[in-house]
Amino acid sequence: MQVKISVIVPVYNVEQYLEKCIESILAQTIKDLEVILVDDGSRDRSGMICDTYQALDERIIVIHQNNQGLSCARNRGLEIAKGEFVGFVDSDDWVDEDMYQTLLVEFEQAGIDIVQCGIKSIYHDRIEKVRNESSRVLSNEEALYMHMQNKQYSPSVWNKLFRHEVITDIRFQAGKIHEDYYFQYRALLKTDQVVLLETCKYNHIHTNENSITSGAFSPKDFHKLEAFEERMRFLNHHQNPRLAEEAEKAYYKLAMDFYYRCVKVGMVDEAQTLKRIIFSKRKSVVGLQETALEKLRVQLFLLHPQLHNYMLKAYHHAKGIS
Repeated sequence: MQVKISVIVPVYNVEQYLEKCIESILAQTIKDLEVILVDDGSRDRSGMICDTYQALDERIIVIHQNNQGLSCARNRGLEIAKGEFVGFVDSDDWVDEDMYQTLLVEFEQAGIDIVQCGIKSIYHDRIEKVRNESSRVLSNEEALYMHMQNKQYSPSVWNKLFRHEVITDIRFQAGKIHEDYYFQYRALLKTDQVVLLETCKYNHIHTNENSITSGAFSPKDFHKLEAFEERMRFLNHHQNPRLAEEAEKAYYKLAMDFYYRCVKVGMVDEAQTLKRIIFSKRKSVVGLQETALEKLRVQLFLLHPQLHNYMLKAYHHAKGIS
């Protein structure tokens, strides 16, 4: 039977959050959906909780597998998803009851392949709404450009609804964190148009210490830089100079940021490798910058990385940026 929406939920050791997550999906105002719970080798009660809900609601499908990581769990869900549209929810988050109905309405416009809503970031002591500046329709090129600038179109897949046929042959990179970066640019290149909604419907928790995103900087964070490099190389062959230049700029900007992070945590060899990569392309890196201030910032890094870092910290302090 064809269902309207497949919601894929990777599950791993989240027994204290999981019931709220599942309940929020089952309570959706649109009932024509399937919920695919992929238990990725949980060692707590998460797998049992999944089985209990499967017995209570026929819309739930449960898969148990040995621990393979978030990407493989999502990919397993994609393999069996039957919905015309596909959404993802992290198992320690939850969604407002009308989230998928709100996103689905936007697909009534011709040529829409992805719809994104704003999020509510949940902390111990506060809730911060991260809104899109306004509700609007973007071409895939505009969305990808904003994505690479880290503006508006977010890298995360969980505050979006995808037309299934667009992502049929796209998968998450196994064994990687920051896996959404590998997925998003390929999805955007296959889309026609994207809708950004101002309204915040996804609740993303920041209090789970077991979350991948809550840890300190480590060698695994280089998966993000690898994703940026892959995207840069891919777009260099895509015959769109504007996108290729933006991808290259984003890569070297992140490489400079990672250089400082490596120095801070004592990853000396990695820092030196990054420095060599940036210095080997110094003319290109400077030339990619659009404004005189950006060019000056990069030239200062190339001249004296430590002085650049000191001035950057002073600027952030003056602006109240942590």
